[in-house]
Amino acid sequence: MRFSVLLKATQKPQTQTKASSETSLSLYIARLMRRIRYKRRGEK
Repeated sequence: MRFSVLLKATQKPQTQTKASSETSLSLYIARLMRRIRYKRRGEK
């Protein structure tokens, strides 16, 4: 019983951090894509 409760308690923060890391990653990728696009425009 204690183990299952601990598992549930530990699962919640893990999913939250996972979601935040995924959103930050997507934002970082979007910024990189924008930089690459601007660089290509500047070259042309």
